[in-house]
Amino acid sequence: MQFVYPGFLWALAAISIPIIIHLFHFRRYKKIVFSDIRFLQQLQEQNKSKQKLKDLLVLLCRILAVSAMVLAFAQPFIPLGQNSKTGGNNVVSVFVDNSFSMNAQGTDGALFEMAKNKARAIVNAYDNHDKFQVLTNDLNGSEQRVVNKTEALARIDIIEPTPASANILDIWAKQNTAFLVEGNSYFHSYIISDFQQTQFKLSGISPDSNINYNFIPLENKLMQNITIDSVYINTPFIKANEPISLQIKLTNHGKTEVEGLVVKVTLNKVQKALINVNLAAEESLVAEAKFTHTGDTWQEGEVSITDYPITFDDKLYFTFKPTTQHSILYLGKGTNKFINAVYANDANFALTQNSFGNINYQDFNKYNLIIVDEPTEWSSGLSNELNNYLEQGGQILIIPSSENSTVINNFGAFIGLPVYANAINQSLKVNSVNSQHILFKDVFKQRTGNTDYPMVSIHYPLQKESKTRGKAVITLNNGNDLLWQTAVKKGNVYQLAVPLKETYSNLQQHSMFVPMMLNMALGAKKNNPIYYVIKQNKQAFLPAEKTITQKLIVIKGAKQELITESTLYQGQKVIQTDAINSPGWFKVTEKGGSDVLSILAFNDNRTESSMNFLSEDAIAAQTETFNKVTINTSDAQVLGAQISSELSGKQLWRWFIIITLLLLFTEIALLRLLR
Repeated sequence: MQFVYPGFLWALAAISIPIIIHLFHFRRYKKIVFSDIRFLQQLQEQNKSKQKLKDLLVLLCRILAVSAMVLAFAQPFIPLGQNSKTGGNNVVSVFVDNSFSMNAQGTDGALFEMAKNKARAIVNAYDNHDKFQVLTNDLNGSEQRVVNKTEALARIDIIEPTPASANILDIWAKQNTAFLVEGNSYFHSYIISDFQQTQFKLSGISPDSNINYNFIPLENKLMQNITIDSVYINTPFIKANEPISLQIKLTNHGKTEVEGLVVKVTLNKVQKALINVNLAAEESLVAEAKFTHTGDTWQEGEVSITDYPITFDDKLYFTFKPTTQHSILYLGKGTNKFINAVYANDANFALTQNSFGNINYQDFNKYNLIIVDEPTEWSSGLSNELNNYLEQGGQILIIPSSENSTVINNFGAFIGLPVYANAINQSLKVNSVNSQHILFKDVFKQRTGNTDYPMVSIHYPLQKESKTRGKAVITLNNGNDLLWQTAVKKGNVYQLAVPLKETYSNLQQHSMFVPMMLNMALGAKKNNPIYYVIKQNKQAFLPAEKTITQKLIVIKGAKQELITESTLYQGQKVIQTDAINSPGWFKVTEKGGSDVLSILAFNDNRTESSMNFLSEDAIAAQTETFNKVTINTSDAQVLGAQISSELSGKQLWRWFIIITLLLLFTEIALLRLLR
């Protein structure tokens, strides 16, 4: 037996009152004169034992009555569950799963509405003086506050489905924070969810022994769902008015085969492709859609299927802007006629030439390729900006100087490049070319032992150390490398072993030089992502070629519009997109401007697409190490009644009130009947 208010037990000291009364026996005696008291003395002796018994019985009734009254005020009960409290307030944190998988149907309707009804039943089962926290997958700041019962019920009423999907560790972190703030209370954690396996990984977690964990699983009857997982375009650059191949990844999460699934691709709301797909049970595959687009402006694409009832993953939005020109920045003392000849006659390339003393570092991210030709000095500022440029996926070609080739080595050693050694004056010939490299793939249709390779007269060997990374692209017949590639961050650095001069080699006059230089620019910085994931991608890069003068940026979609600020990150403008919560296309403009800087596509996270859920037995197995855990699958009404019963246990205070009354009536009877 336990007590709701054990502090009242101090009142048991009141049993001393009837004892004191009994000991002092506060009675007034009246004197009566008799002529002969022999008969009265005999009567007194006969009634003395009877009076003593009556007094003892009255004392016992009074002691028991006072004790029963005190116990009644302490509210004794027999605990029936781990939620029972022994005094003090409860702090209750209820997580209501409002992710997209909760839109499925359960035994009593939509899982989402069932979850809200159970949350209401849980809150109503507690007292008005208890405190509550209502959490959802959004886990926003306002949800972290502890509120009263009325406000908790109001919060449950306004919960709506969300594209966010919080994992169990994040949920518990928010609950534990609320519990720590409240201090000395009784903590109860409730998780109401369909317990999707991707979201709830309970094994290996160390629970808090001070918290009562309650899991309320809702059975998801849906076992079939087809999703568009992702789309991507294989080519690094999308050229205007040329065919493209769109790769579409699809997954059948169900247990049955799907035949003749229609996949539709639209571009700017015009259908471009229609393909049929067969998917075996639990199979994923990549389908291909080929189409041609027109124009060089932003393209708004959509891939869609028809699949009921889970529909949030039946559409995937994407955007891209065709590339009209590839920009190359040439840094040198003057001009290089060989490089000029490569790019001058091709409208797809735009060559900008700057001297080393006139470099605009802020424009680096506009270029697909930066050529550093024969530097005789190398500043720390140039090194820093080239590092930032590589972080954005840029390409750099370094051509050594005939005057001072080692000036490059400080920059190269810092990022793991081979270092330039002193010149070797020796006639050599190219021995091998990596034909599978992106620079030369499909350049050599057929090679024989008599292939005409470039000749080298003087070169600067590229020496490798233990920390040197990269691979050879062109190798000479003495084992030294003519062209070396090193992947640095998201970009690439190419190093030539010769200046582009006739006295050093004939590489610049060879037929392989032009495709090498063109492919070096084409394989440069990749396009920005063709789509982003809501709540997962919290920032987006703006096109580097756009000049942005305003700090405030407007992001406008069909259902949502917000204003954010642009910031500079590693040399490129970025905007925060974590507030976007609806899928679709969003136009990005400067505040007060009309020029479209970019069009972004956002899609819901596919985490909720999986149809694998934890069963009641699986939850029990994963929580067997928990000290205090309850798994309850009852409906809302029964759940509320069970919690109420567990909180209070079997109430005994009414019985003690009845016992008190019975003892008082017994005392009265003893006083009146036993004279």
